[in-house]
Amino acid sequence: MAYWEHIMGAKGYLDILKQEVSPNYQIGKIFVSPISKVVAEIMKRISKTEDPLYAIIITDYFGGIGGQWANVFRGEVNQDINIKWINEALRLLGVKAAPELDEFDTVGLTKIRVGPEYLFKYTDLCDEHGL
Repeated sequence: MAYWEHIMGAKGYLDILKQEVSPNYQIGKIFVSPISKVVAEIMKRISKTEDPLYAIIITDYFGGIGGQWANVFRGEVNQDINIKWINEALRLLGVKAAPELDEFDTVGLTKIRVGPEYLFKYTDLCDEHGL
């Protein structure tokens, strides 16, 4: 996010909790930093719609132990500030769980174990820009 904030000149953060929070706070076993509004701008450009509906999903597991966080936005507007679990977010997006599966498994998120390698370049790009 830091790289795209720099490139696109994005300012501010999406509303992800009702209460005041410090720069980093813990939900379950996941530390969620404030989410930049640049995500909403990128989703707008990708979807080619003014107010795209999308979820931000964060998960970290190792050997079955870990945590998760999710929320759903339309553009920059949080659709339900109380959502914090991935399956809740997927349901709000309209995902219907297949028989004997939950929403997470239904959309194939179980198969994703690590972020795609092409995203690793952003670490170097941030270093190049002093971010």
